[in-house]
Amino acid sequence: MNTKDSRSSSSGAILCAIYARQAATEQSGSSTVADQLDRCRKAAQENGWSVVEDFIRTDVGRSGTSIEGRTGLKELMALAATRPRPFECLLCTSSDRLARNWSNSDEIVNAFTCAGVSLHFVQGGNDTSLDTKPDGKVGHMRKAVSYARVSSKEQELGCSLEPQVKTLRGYAASNSFKTVKEFTFSESAKQQGRKHFNEMLDYLRQHRDVRAVIVEKTDRLCRNLNDFVLVESLVEELGLEVHLVKEGQVLRRGSKSQDKLVQELFALLDRNYILNLQEEILKGQAAKAEMGQYPGRAPFGYAHDRETRTIVTHPAKASVVNLIFELYSSGTYSVEELRKKVIEETGERLSKSLLHRILKSRFYLGFFTWRGREYTGKHPGIINPELYLQVQAVLQGCNGASKPNVT
Repeated sequence: MNTKDSRSSSSGAILCAIYARQAATEQSGSSTVADQLDRCRKAAQENGWSVVEDFIRTDVGRSGTSIEGRTGLKELMALAATRPRPFECLLCTSSDRLARNWSNSDEIVNAFTCAGVSLHFVQGGNDTSLDTKPDGKVGHMRKAVSYARVSSKEQELGCSLEPQVKTLRGYAASNSFKTVKEFTFSESAKQQGRKHFNEMLDYLRQHRDVRAVIVEKTDRLCRNLNDFVLVESLVEELGLEVHLVKEGQVLRRGSKSQDKLVQELFALLDRNYILNLQEEILKGQAAKAEMGQYPGRAPFGYAHDRETRTIVTHPAKASVVNLIFELYSSGTYSVEELRKKVIEETGERLSKSLLHRILKSRFYLGFFTWRGREYTGKHPGIINPELYLQVQAVLQGCNGASKPNVT
């Protein structure tokens, strides 16, 4: 249970509020306020919870079909929204003490769970909207989806999805959410319209009973303003709640302008982070190119040496590159025939377009081009300049065109 914003009792026990409601027609038996309070206190004692006497509220002679006129309940809802949170859970004898219809139930449950207050009922009755928890208690659990993402760059730095997923599951369990689907994946959040983000949005449109999205923080969900505006519009359109766990924010329909401003600032900061990161990456790549180190992915025939962080020849594939150049330099093969011959000789299935790029690439001479400029690379060449010139002559059809430069 999340107690970060809560006060603690002297013993460290969970602080508990109690609510009891007695309708005008309920004058005796287990429905009286006195009996409800007694059973709630006993349940709290059995669970080791500390009942805060200041936060016991009752409504007598009030129906559960409406929230109007229920002063005690409204006071608890208002207290739950204050910070620091004065209590961690609300205890009732049964869910119908809070509400007797779905419209009121959603409003009341949302008020408490969105504030981080869990709901616990002494008895479950026949209310099918309640789910039994592992400890045997019954609590109203709202359906939610969780959304976890790591970028390709973060993976390179050793980050993984597991810590995010664990955080989101813990938040769901502490706040009476039932996670019906987990969206977890590894990809960039920079581009609008990315596949998994849209999958989640489609799922929420198709499952109108799922109204909550749990995500670690803003930049896990969206890192550009277009995505953020889309999320905001869906919050209003579908009545969604977006719970940003580490930022302690909930984006929902009717959120205060100040709360929306905070989220927009987070989105702007995330966008600035991406732009700044792009600039730093470009600087680093340019510096690497100046030192003769190719900043991109090693082409066919080469591999990345993780220890030296350099590009080295791949023994098996470098020999395939040599074969490609030697065969084509004879002038007896078309690119398609060359492709078939390479498969026959080596088993490497290379496309015609890749073969054409290999035959024209000066990378195999020890040069590389980066952002329109050619550099002398520190990587070893695979073929000699004479062989390269022969291949270029064949590619040009021996039509007398000027010879390529190999120096």
